[in-house]
Amino acid sequence: MSRSLRAATWAALFVFMLVLPVFTSFHFTSVATNAIIFAIAAYGLYFLYSQSGQLSAAHAALMGVGAYLVALFDLKLHISLWGALPFALIACFAAGILLGLPSRRISGHYFLIVTFAFTQVFILVLINWSGLTNGTDGLSLTDTPPNPGFDIGTTDGYYRLCVIALAITLLALVLLRRTRFCRLLRAARESEPLASALGMDVHRQRLLAFGISAVFPGLAGSLYVYYLSHIEPAPFGITGSVNLILMLILGGSLVLLGPLVGAITFGFLPDLIDLEPSVTQMVFGALLVIVILLFPRGIAGAVTDASNWVLERIGRRRTARAAKAEALP
Repeated sequence: MSRSLRAATWAALFVFMLVLPVFTSFHFTSVATNAIIFAIAAYGLYFLYSQSGQLSAAHAALMGVGAYLVALFDLKLHISLWGALPFALIACFAAGILLGLPSRRISGHYFLIVTFAFTQVFILVLINWSGLTNGTDGLSLTDTPPNPGFDIGTTDGYYRLCVIALAITLLALVLLRRTRFCRLLRAARESEPLASALGMDVHRQRLLAFGISAVFPGLAGSLYVYYLSHIEPAPFGITGSVNLILMLILGGSLVLLGPLVGAITFGFLPDLIDLEPSVTQMVFGALLVIVILLFPRGIAGAVTDASNWVLERIGRRRTARAAKAEALP
């Protein structure tokens, strides 16, 4: 698919998403808002895995860092989302750097265990530091942020804010992937010894990648707290991190549209099948096995491959017709 066609497809997708609340119900818009917020968080994992080959089980905790920091700024300092957001993103970037420090000595499954431990420690801090976080009861907000040019006090308005945040996220990822920094990361992902032999400081590059990947869940967490007007530790634990990994795998870990498709599937499938939570988890498990076996590039990857195949066939037929027309006397 040509670059101009891809750009037109993305533009059409976002226009469709912006006008979607006009034709849908309140419940649909609420679920879609939640799915978009978690898609933004999953894009942090997407960046980390697709560029450096690392996988983290701590991105839900990083989402919690952004959410709690924004909530505390609002409740303690009376600073709204727009004033607190830069501090939340910086704090998440620093937390991502801290999380990536062990990657110098360990990798693979061992590093994944370390990120699990980071998540568990973060949850214990949230529960036990009750003087600041109010423990398991969480924090509640009563105000909404000032309107950024349109009303975000309604469900439709906040949904559109999240769509704009998603568009900024995707634009940032597209620009990042074209940088020399990401080219070096991909080189190290393919062959770390070769990259080190060529003089690349692989550990420093990966630390920066961890920091950048943590910014996306920080943004998602900042949006999440004002979406619910209440936060508690539960969504930012190990279950939340596993859910983000599942979204990435279901949608496609190496396809730009993958995390969004995975988050939408994860958000809307329980409503579509309308079963008990335990049965829903079984359905998710079965779906994950099917996707891994039949569509190793995820749902979005399979759709992308199919569309590319169709466009290729159309292009070949046009070329053959043009050649046949030129051959006629």
